[in-house]
Amino acid sequence: MSYRDDEDFEDRPSRRRRRRDDGDYTEQPHRGTMVMLLGIGGIVLPIAFGCAPVGIIISIMAWIWGKKDLALMDNGEMDPDGRSSTQAGMICGIIGTIINGLYMVVILVYIIILAGFLAVAANAPPPPQQAAPPMQAPAFPEPANDPPLMPKKQPEIKPVVPPKTKKDPSIEDKKKSFVDESK
Repeated sequence: MSYRDDEDFEDRPSRRRRRRDDGDYTEQPHRGTMVMLLGIGGIVLPIAFGCAPVGIIISIMAWIWGKKDLALMDNGEMDPDGRSSTQAGMICGIIGTIINGLYMVVILVYIIILAGFLAVAANAPPPPQQAAPPMQAPAFPEPANDPPLMPKKQPEIKPVVPPKTKKDPSIEDKKKSFVDESK
C-alpha cells in the first residue's frame, strides 16, 4: 500500500494551497511582512528612540503572531509562502523582547537609585549655620604727611618759530647789480 492510497490522506493538512470549486483559496493569506516589520520595530524603537514600553509591546506581538502563524502554516490553514518572513519576524520579536526587557530593567534600577538619593537628601540634617567672619578691607599703607595727590599741570606748548637768518650781503649785491644792468 502506497502513501497515496492511505485512507487518512484526505484528513491530513497539505502544505499546498487547496482550491475550492469556485477557485478561491481556503487558506488565509500570510502576515509575514507585518510580523517582520513589528519584530524589526521592536528592536529599533528602544535603540533609536528610547521607547522601551512601546517596543516591548510590539516585540511581544511579533513573537506571538509569528508563532501562531507558523502553527497555522504547519496545519495548512495559512499560505506557506510567507514562512521565511514570518520566522524572521518572530526571531526579531524575541530579540526585541529581550532588548526592551533589559532596557526597562535598567530604567527601573536608575529610577530606584535616584529615588534613594532623593530620600537620603530629604532626610539629611541641614548644614550647620556658622557666622561668616566679617570681611575686612585690604590694608594699604597710608602715606605719611604727604600732600594729597593733585593732577599734574600740562606744560604749555609754544609754537616753534624758526630763527631769523642773516641775509648774505653778496646775494644782495648781486641782485642790485642785476637790476642795474637791466636798466
